[in-house]
Amino acid sequence: MKPQSNKSVYIILIAFLFLLLFISLPVYGLDMTVNKLNGNTLKQGMIILAQADGSAKEDEGDEKEEGEEEGEEEEEIEVDCKCVDGELECADEDAESEAEEYECECDEDGEVACEGGGELEVDCKCVDGELECADEDAESEAEEYECECDEDGEVACEGGGEEENILGKELFEAYCSRCHGIEGDGKGEASNFTYPRPRDFTSGMFKFRTTPSGEPPTDDDLKRTILGGLSGTSMFGWKSKLSESDVEAIIDYIKTEFSEEAFEFEGEPFEIGDPPPVSEEILKSGKDLFTKAKCWECHGKYARGNGEKGWQPNFKDDWGYKIWPTNLNHPWEMRNGSHLEDIYRSITTALDGTPMPSFADAYSDELRWGVAHYIKSLHVIRKLGSKIRLSKADKIPFSTKDKFWDGVDHLDMKMEGKKVFGMTLISAITNMRIRGVYTKSEVAIMLEWMDKKPDKSDAAFPPDAIRLQFPVRRGILNIWFWKASDNSITEYNASGQGIKLIRQKNTDVEIVSDYSDGVYRLVFKRPLNTGDKNDINFETNELVPFSVIAYDGKNMEKGERGARSGVKYIVYKDAKKRAGKRDKRPGQ
Repeated sequence: MKPQSNKSVYIILIAFLFLLLFISLPVYGLDMTVNKLNGNTLKQGMIILAQADGSAKEDEGDEKEEGEEEGEEEEEIEVDCKCVDGELECADEDAESEAEEYECECDEDGEVACEGGGELEVDCKCVDGELECADEDAESEAEEYECECDEDGEVACEGGGEEENILGKELFEAYCSRCHGIEGDGKGEASNFTYPRPRDFTSGMFKFRTTPSGEPPTDDDLKRTILGGLSGTSMFGWKSKLSESDVEAIIDYIKTEFSEEAFEFEGEPFEIGDPPPVSEEILKSGKDLFTKAKCWECHGKYARGNGEKGWQPNFKDDWGYKIWPTNLNHPWEMRNGSHLEDIYRSITTALDGTPMPSFADAYSDELRWGVAHYIKSLHVIRKLGSKIRLSKADKIPFSTKDKFWDGVDHLDMKMEGKKVFGMTLISAITNMRIRGVYTKSEVAIMLEWMDKKPDKSDAAFPPDAIRLQFPVRRGILNIWFWKASDNSITEYNASGQGIKLIRQKNTDVEIVSDYSDGVYRLVFKRPLNTGDKNDINFETNELVPFSVIAYDGKNMEKGERGARSGVKYIVYKDAKKRAGKRDKRPGQ
C-alpha cells in the first residue's frame, strides 16, 4: 500500500508542477509586454482594467510616470465650471479666467477636462531683488515670459511664451498676409497689384505716425491705420470686419514677430495744439512758405502732384520702388488724412521711408499751420450724383478754354480700377468731371481730370486715353475712343467691354484737347442724330446712360486696366418739354 501511495504523491506533484508552469508563462509574457509600455500607456491600461472591474483604484505597485518622484501624487486641476450641452459654463469671471489659463474644455463624455496652464516656471531665482537665471536659455525664457522679482522676493511671470498671441498670428495670416506677406516683408501674393507697395514690417519703418521722424509709431497710430485704412491706396479700413481687440492682437503680433527691434522703446507722440483760425494773412504766409520750402518741386506749382522732381528716375522710396508725389488738390488721395490737423501732422513728422521730410526744426509751429491752411484751401469739393444736365446754347463752345464752360453745370464721378484678388486696383486717375451743352443740331461733352504727367506713348509706356461709352441697344456699345499719342478720335462698336472693338467706317465725332498744369480738358462734339443705327441717338433719348474708362500711360493702363466710372446719365434740361413735343400726336 505504501509504494502505491508514494506513486500517487509523485503523480500529483508532477501535475501541480505542469499546472504552475502553464500559468506562469502567460503571466511572464504579459509582464514583459507591460514593461515595454511607457508610463502613460500603462496608466491608461490600468484605468481600463479598473473600470472593467468596477473599481476606480489602481494597484499600489503600479509604475509611476518618468520623472515622478516617489510618493508624489499628480495634482488634479479643478475649476468652478461645468459642461452644458457640450459648452463650458463657469460660475464667474474668475472661474472663466482660470479655465482659460488651464485650457479647460468639454470632453466627449461631457466632463470638464483641463490640460495646460498653471504657474509659469523658469530656472531663475531672486537675489537682492534682482533676477538671476541658471543659464542663457533660462534668461531668454524669463524675458519671453516677462518674469521679474516681486515685492516678496519671489519670481513672478506674466507673459505667455511664443504661442501666447495665437489670435494675432491667425488674424494676420488671414487678413494681412495677402499683401504684407507671411513673413511681414511686404511681398504677399497681391503685392504686385497694389500702389504703393505694402509696408515691409521687418524694416521697422512706418510712415504714418504722431511721433517724430525716426521714432516708432504708437499703438494708437497703428490702430488708426488698420481701422481707417489709407485713402488713395489698396489699404482699406478694417473697421467693419475686425474688433478693437482683434486689431490689438494684430498690432502685438506685428511688433513682436517682425519689428521687435524697432519697438524696443516707445515713441513719444507730440501734442497738436489748437490751430489758428483761417485768414487771408495766414493763407498768404502758407502760400509763401510753400514756395520758399520748395514744396512745388515735388507737388507742383498748384500742388497737383505734377512737380518735375517727382518724375526723376531716382524719386523712389527707401525700398527702391518708384513713387509719385501726392495730389494735394484731392483730399480723398491724402493717405495720412485730409483734415487740417492731419496735414499739419504730415508736415511736422515727415513720412519716413519717402522723400517727404519733417519741417518741425526748419519752420515755426505757426508757419507750419499756415501751410496746412493753404493746402486745405486748394481741396477740390466734389459734386457727386448720377445725372448730368446739359445746358442749352446757341453755339457749341468748341474750345477747352472757352469761358462759357465755366458757367456750365458739372458732375464729378469717382474713378476706380478693376478688382484683382478681391481688391480694387489703384488708378492714377481718381476723379472725372463732366459738363455738356447742346444746340438744335449738335451736342458737346467736356471731360476734365488731373494727370500728373501727360503721356503720348513711347517704348516704355502706353498713351493716355479715354473711352466714352454709350449703350445703343441691348448688348451693343457705341464707343468714342480718344488717344493722346496723336490726339485722335475713333468710333467703335462692341458687344461688351471685354470684347474686341470693331472700328466704324466713319467717325462723326470731333475732338479738341488741352493739357496745362496737371489738368486735361477734352471736348467731344457730334450731331445729335447721325442717322447711323450703331451710334447713340441723343434726339430720341431723354436719359442717355454712359460710362467712362480713363487710362494713365505712366501707370501702364490699357485695355481692361484703367480707371472706371459707374453708369451715369445725361439729361437735357428741358427733357420733359422736348419729350412732350415729340410724343404729341395729331388730334390730341
